[in-house]
Order: sequence, then structure tokens, then C-alpha cells
Amino acid sequence: MAERVFRPLRMTATTARQPPQANLTNDLVRGYRWVDGRHEPLAYGFTQAAPSGGMSATAADMGRFMLALLQEGSVDGERVLSPESVKMMLAPQQGRGARVCAIFVAVANLTFVVGFAVFSADPRGLGGITPLRLPVVLWLSLPVASVAVTAVLPAFAAWAWREGWWTRGERLGFSTFVALSLVFMMFVNYWKLLGIRY
Repeated sequence: MAERVFRPLRMTATTARQPPQANLTNDLVRGYRWVDGRHEPLAYGFTQAAPSGGMSATAADMGRFMLALLQEGSVDGERVLSPESVKMMLAPQQGRGARVCAIFVAVANLTFVVGFAVFSADPRGLGGITPLRLPVVLWLSLPVASVAVTAVLPAFAAWAWREGWWTRGERLGFSTFVALSLVFMMFVNYWKLLGIRY
């Protein structure tokens, strides 16, 4: 970090060392706690996720880094990031969790449908042998896991529309997928394939 970012950008009061070097500690903000009617200074708090979580910097140094981001990765002729890296850093990151959940639901549902066809054709597959074989038990657990993840998809869809994630077409596609996933779960539940008794 020091060689590739801090020095080239002249971020002279920034470090990822914990605790910071003695010449930098005067500029650190100090935390306090209220004890017996007075403020007591807190000791330096170590962060385990160094260097990202343990970086100490001044506002002026962070300003230089922000200038690098605004100028496609360079300040005063010193390049620390490629324009492609800056573009990725500044791209909206929201919605990744929503997409991961949707991919899981799609794969689980597709695997369940394919497995249903395979195990239904096999006389030893669905109920032909008791107890059920491990692959069948694992396959039967897919809809339950999919239901759990499908339950959060409508919230993701609402969030995507409210916050303006992705393009309008992508939001429409995601919302359509959510609706179809809910219909599929109702279908699976109707045929008592979730293993839930009521």
C-alpha cells in the first residue's frame, strides 16, 4: 500500500501499520468513554482486517486519493490505478447479493426439476427403497433451501426499484424472475414436494 498508493499520491500522513508510526499519532482522532462523570481517553483500537480496516489517514490525504479516483486513477501524473479499475470501483455494487440469491434459486429449481425426471424414472428413486438413498435426500432438500432464499427475493426486487439498481430492463427481468420463482414454489408446495406436513 505504501509503495503502490501512498507514496505515489504523496499521502504522507497515511499508513496501514497498527498502531501508526509515532510521527503520525498526533493527527489521530482520539476516542473517549464516559466513566464516573468524566471522559476517559480510549487506547488505540486495533483492527484485525489490516490493511483495509486498519488504515489511518488524514482528510487531506484521503482528498488526494479521491482526486485520483476522479481523474481515472492518477494525480499529478502519478498513476496508481488503471482507468478500468477505477470504473469497477465506482460501479454500483448494490444488487450483487440479489443476483447471487437469484442464481442460487434458478440452479436449485432447475436441479430439482431435472432430478424429479431422473428419480421418477428410476424405480429405486422416489420411495422405491426405504430409507431413501443420500442423493435423493439431498435432492429433496433443494426446494426447502430454495424456498428460504426465494422468500427474500421480493424484498430485493422492491429494493432494486426503490434504489434504481441496474437498468430498467434488468429490474423488469429480475422482478419477472422473482414472480416465477414464487409461482414455482407454490406449485412445489401444492404437490407436497417440500416435505412440509400440515
